[in-house]
Amino acid sequence: MGLTLFELRKILSRKLFPGLLIFGIGLNLFSLWQEHKTVDLAASAAETKAFFAELRTVPSNNKAAWLDEQSEVVSAILLRETIVAAIEDGMPAERLEAMQRQYAESCEKHPEILNQTWDIYEVNHRKSLIDQTRAEITVVLAYPEYLDEIEQNAKRAESTGIFGAADDFSSKNIKKSADIYRSMAGTEPRYDINDGVMLVVKSPVTDILLIVLTIFLCMVLISDEKEKSLFKIICAAQKGKASTISAKFGALLAAVLGTHTLLFVSTLAFAEYRYGFGDLSRPLQSVPDAIGSTLHISVGQFIPLLFLVKTLGIFLFGLLFMFIAMRSNSAISFFVSSVMNVGICAALLYLPNGYAWDWLKQLNLLAIVQPYGSLRDYSALNLFGVPVGTVTAQIVFAAAILVLLIVLNIRTFVCGLYLFNKGNALLQKMKNVHIKKTNPIHGSLFFFEWKKLLFENKAVLIVVLFFALQYALLSTTILTIPADEGYYQYYMEMLEGGLTDEKGDFILSERMRIDEAKAVTNTLQQQYQQGEIGISELALGTQAQEKYLNREAMFERLYQKYLHIKATPGAEFFYDSGYERLFRITDSDYGIQSVIILLAALTLSFCGLFSVEYRTEMFKVLGASHNGTIATVHTKLRISAVLTGVFATVSMIPDVFLIYRMYGFSHANLALNNMPTLGYLGGLPIWGYLIVLLLTRFLVCFAVMLIISAVSLLSKNNIYTAMLTMVLFILPFLLHLLGVTVLDKWSLLQLLVTTGIFTGHQSVWEFSIQIVALLLCCGLSMQLLFRKFAKAQVLR
Repeated sequence: MGLTLFELRKILSRKLFPGLLIFGIGLNLFSLWQEHKTVDLAASAAETKAFFAELRTVPSNNKAAWLDEQSEVVSAILLRETIVAAIEDGMPAERLEAMQRQYAESCEKHPEILNQTWDIYEVNHRKSLIDQTRAEITVVLAYPEYLDEIEQNAKRAESTGIFGAADDFSSKNIKKSADIYRSMAGTEPRYDINDGVMLVVKSPVTDILLIVLTIFLCMVLISDEKEKSLFKIICAAQKGKASTISAKFGALLAAVLGTHTLLFVSTLAFAEYRYGFGDLSRPLQSVPDAIGSTLHISVGQFIPLLFLVKTLGIFLFGLLFMFIAMRSNSAISFFVSSVMNVGICAALLYLPNGYAWDWLKQLNLLAIVQPYGSLRDYSALNLFGVPVGTVTAQIVFAAAILVLLIVLNIRTFVCGLYLFNKGNALLQKMKNVHIKKTNPIHGSLFFFEWKKLLFENKAVLIVVLFFALQYALLSTTILTIPADEGYYQYYMEMLEGGLTDEKGDFILSERMRIDEAKAVTNTLQQQYQQGEIGISELALGTQAQEKYLNREAMFERLYQKYLHIKATPGAEFFYDSGYERLFRITDSDYGIQSVIILLAALTLSFCGLFSVEYRTEMFKVLGASHNGTIATVHTKLRISAVLTGVFATVSMIPDVFLIYRMYGFSHANLALNNMPTLGYLGGLPIWGYLIVLLLTRFLVCFAVMLIISAVSLLSKNNIYTAMLTMVLFILPFLLHLLGVTVLDKWSLLQLLVTTGIFTGHQSVWEFSIQIVALLLCCGLSMQLLFRKFAKAQVLR
């Protein structure tokens, strides 16, 4: 027990861990707030709680009728507002009288409408709550019919044999499902608020944070001590190995349990504040989304069960990360391998249904971390023709993986074969090969720095993975083209070239036809409202104008292009949709995935650029040399600039080729003054602007590399540097993909994904602040690298 506490103190003594934990809790709450914040048409937390408090006072068998009554009340109030607006707009008397009669009937039935002053916004919020609740309570109240339908399906399948022979998997599964659901006949769901429960069970940000923190825990417990060669002392003790690995297991479990508890409690607290959980004693089947569950437990019992299962899943990931850490030659190899294993598990979850290895979606570590999908509904796996319940299979799978990972970790640690860093095995073998030397030994500092970066820091592995991910992005991404894009393409291909009188007349005549179609449609709508025509005449008349109205949006693009060409000497028509998308004019998020991969590659490649010298204590030799530090820094930055250029260039290849494949580049030699958005750039060709984008991306990436190098020098630890810089650079992009845009102005989104200052997506003020901040960071990083690297060190 004392050794376990000692291992725990190691984790807590790292200042970065409490900081990451506090940051994780804050990020978890922030993401929940962004996802569930009150919008204009949604009810606030107070309104939601007040509504369900009122609903709870209604007996269960009267809830549906009470909701119908409340729906009539809010509909009548909204009808009153519609009548007021209709009088102001001059609606025909017949229609107005009909609405007033309907409103009078509602007032007779519900006199409280006249006796109260209503806030129209609160009424709309209440209506949205009533509509959502009516849809959910309909599902809950139909639970007996749901069970009866399952029973009837089983009987029909058995009597007709439509699913094949009686001994095949489908027939067995139908019969087994019916038997299991038959035991649920005594369950009586009771409806209450469900939003809080659903918020807790579906929290992907929490799962990501838990996995990241678990990687850090294993880095502290294994990788850090391994790189410092502390295992040589431990392995020398008689019982050091067994006691140490047992203590590390205990420390990992305690740390995972504590971390998950804090994150889970923060999620529970937010869910209680925003929605509440309602009656926790109600059966789990009272939650409409979990109506298919076969668990005989309440909502209050399900929440701790979910917590325990997720904790087990995170602990299993921790054991896997510990094993990877023992087998890895460096912290970077451990980090990359861990992320790859998580990525493989995530990819298996998204296998298409009906895939031959479909069972891998359920027998998966991430399925244990996210168990709600298995617990919310009954399903069975086809194991050799026998239907085995998914939950049962996952329990056996988790137990087997737990035993396997514990055995592998103990064997690896006790045997000690991988606990000492021996360097690259191939290089070790090459050292034993005796070759007759005919040339002097290569003494170039440039050569050795390349060797350290590529092999000791595993940058060669990052490069290979980077190319593989870019190829995968190029192969799997499918661009969606708007349905009406064909109209614009037709216009531009027909009008291609300079503006002529004939083209101008065609555009103006098309403008006239569309305006006439809009006018005819508006007239028909007015005639219908006045009762002059019926719905069939309205439909026929509107249908006749659709061929013009359907291309109105694309014609507006053409018309704006026409006005620009008319005002710009030498400009001409050409099909520019591909270029506008590539330059992020019409799609500001295009290419964001490749930029995330780029930033990850930069972080992993350069997080050990300077810390490697401290890990190997080479800084003492460099610090004792007169010019060793300056020359080393210059060399490291030169080779880093080369590798950064490779990354920046390759990162744009998927974006360019996807556009080329979908739209083509037949007009790449045309000047930018042909495009309204970029016309102020004058005669610069389109391909020239693409080079400007590439240079901009390279310069920003070079600045990122300098900042990563400075953090590497300060922390003297690869994993710390990687985690800190990923939070700094990559996290804002991930939040942007989740719809959280509050950090966009302060991140590198506009500089890397699009040059927003050129396309108008970014103000001059924001651009200036970002450039000044980036230059300051670069200057400080350069000062730090040249002044602090291997300086003020005592050579012993």
